[in-house]
Amino acid sequence: MYAIKYRLNLFSNFTYFLNDPTNGDQFEQADSRTVVGLTPRWVFNGKWDERQITHKLGLDARRDDINVALYDTTARDRRSPVRSDKVLRPGWACTTRTRSSGPTLFAASRACARISTAPAWTTISRELGNDERAYHLAQAQFYFRPFDKTEYFLNYGQGFHSNDARGTTITTATKVPALVKTRGEESGYAPK
Repeated sequence: MYAIKYRLNLFSNFTYFLNDPTNGDQFEQADSRTVVGLTPRWVFNGKWDERQITHKLGLDARRDDINVALYDTTARDRRSPVRSDKVLRPGWACTTRTRSSGPTLFAASRACARISTAPAWTTISRELGNDERAYHLAQAQFYFRPFDKTEYFLNYGQGFHSNDARGTTITTATKVPALVKTRGEESGYAPK
């Protein structure tokens, strides 16, 4: 189990007095979030054809409670909010790994994953949205060790990039997908 509390207040002024000659163009990006999660693991040992087998099952679950805002500021004092948003982002994943002893094949896989975003509330424009997306991802790693100091590997994986949840629920502009899928492969030889 874990918990994280994060806070960022970033002040910037790229144009000085170009847009507002009286108060200046300084702005603040505020980000406050709390993350809680849990990562239980279960290990099972056994034998297969005289070889020791270790099988691990796992679950990754987490929830992000996010408050983000943008303010017009002068000398780091807030003048007016540009926008203020609250986002709840839960997610989970299941994992499985199998490994055997001796010169053999080692395999690991990430069985499934799901991330959802819901809801996103914008206090300035009064937008409320809810978007939930689920992706099942395949990830696998195979290692073959024919000799004690020689290893060949083959990896394949699907992943995702997560977009800002406010963009997935917006009603005044074009929505973006919550998750964008990616894919990668690699193979090689690794002397030990």
